[in-house]
Amino acid sequence: MDDIIEVIINTKCLLHFNCIYNGQLEVYIPIEEASWFFLTDDQTLSLIGKNLQVKVISVDHGSQMIQCSIRQLENDPWPIIHESLKVGMTFTGKVTAITPNYVQVQLPNN
Repeated sequence: MDDIIEVIINTKCLLHFNCIYNGQLEVYIPIEEASWFFLTDDQTLSLIGKNLQVKVISVDHGSQMIQCSIRQLENDPWPIIHESLKVGMTFTGKVTAITPNYVQVQLPNN
């Protein structure tokens, strides 16, 4: 638990990424642990084939499953985001994606 390891992301299924650690051990990254932000399908698919450092967040000996996180290597940015974007505030941003479920906007402060 809490170790930082390097994995290769092999594939993505509905709930997680399948990764390989140390050339032989399969580990998983739940989709929600990939980023503090919502990732588009293109952003999610761009992770496949990459070597990444991840944090081990769960080891289940019974099901022989190790789960890891990319996002837990960084502090949660949402408290700072909420402080900087007050209700009623006006700003200009760039629309980067439009889907049936959301509009993704890039803000000047990233």
